[in-house]
Amino acid sequence: MATPSTIDTANSTDTSDANTNADNNDNGIGIGSGQVSSSVVTLTPGNVGALSNNTVTNSNGTTANPTVDFGFISNPGLTKTIIDTNEAHTTGTDVAIGEIVTYEIVIDLPLGATFTNTTVTDQLDLGLAFVNCISVIVQGVDETATVCPPSVSPPVGSSVNPADDGRQVVFTLPSPITVTAPSQQIVIQYRAIVLDVIENQDGVQVNNSVTWAWTGGSFSTSASNVRVVEPDLSIDKSATPTQNDATRNSNSIYPCH
Repeated sequence: MATPSTIDTANSTDTSDANTNADNNDNGIGIGSGQVSSSVVTLTPGNVGALSNNTVTNSNGTTANPTVDFGFISNPGLTKTIIDTNEAHTTGTDVAIGEIVTYEIVIDLPLGATFTNTTVTDQLDLGLAFVNCISVIVQGVDETATVCPPSVSPPVGSSVNPADDGRQVVFTLPSPITVTAPSQQIVIQYRAIVLDVIENQDGVQVNNSVTWAWTGGSFSTSASNVRVVEPDLSIDKSATPTQNDATRNSNSIYPCH
């Protein structure tokens, strides 16, 4: 297949006849993002197929440029990462109750595509809750004031469990988003808190997933898990008798880790 001049979905101005075999962004019959398809191309042994340069030679079994040329949308990059936590006594992806975790969502936009009714929905596991929006950058433009605050709710309807509050966050982006240059991105940063709830026991791992959706398609991914760590306390009591003195008691509390 020849390399298309641009990467996009089927273009109504292009020809849908694969036999035309033009070396350009054409011959696509898919109408949605992610679709890669063409009509039937004719290759007759010993005769002209799509064009005079598409010939199957019976004598030696060789072909000359039997190609079909059509446009497509490649899967854009969607990543979500932890970029900061606010407690010095935890390391890596270990988090303590009350700790603030900063997440970053990055979407690499495919050149030539247009996205309408675009949303980015983040769903946090039980034990995490949205705190605030730091920034929303769309194609290099600061859209924080337009997009934030996002819609925040329990993941499904209403819930009597306080751990469900603030678990689903929906960022509604400006529409349409038309990608006119390479390397354009959507970058969202926000904070979440590790809740003091029964679900957050020592060693529990919690995650969150993000879905980027628009009219005609969607992609999803997840961030790395964070592990809840809590101190284990032990109480040590000792008595030290001394001659002619009252018994002295001492109590000490030691964290196990």
